[in-house]
Amino acid sequence: MSKASPKVTWSVAFMLTTGALAATQWYFVPQLRWVWGWVIAATLVAAIAFFWDKWRAARHPDEPSKRVPEIALIFTCLIGGTVGGIAMMIIRHHKTRDKKFLLMLAAVMILQSAIGGFLLAQAWYGGAGT
Repeated sequence: MSKASPKVTWSVAFMLTTGALAATQWYFVPQLRWVWGWVIAATLVAAIAFFWDKWRAARHPDEPSKRVPEIALIFTCLIGGTVGGIAMMIIRHHKTRDKKFLLMLAAVMILQSAIGGFLLAQAWYGGAGT
């Protein structure tokens, strides 16, 4: 049996940690269960989009018109698929050297963290003044 590469190991650990956090919030904050259903679906869509783009890039290196546009990849992450997008980036070595893309992805993660924190605070504390 061959040994898994460290990048695959880290991406699996990243996905398992995110899944554990999601399961914990699913149990303790039932008001936000719809969010996790959305995130799971968006994660699958993002992972497929990143995989598809890498596959097309390998098959058609001279034809950028046959690839998935970067804005579509960022959008799949923006709607909640960041975990799938990052995992596929690591596993397939896709878009890991593109600094502009990585900065946009970091901005998406910061925005999602702020929105997630807001939703969590609303669920726990019931809004301002209570």
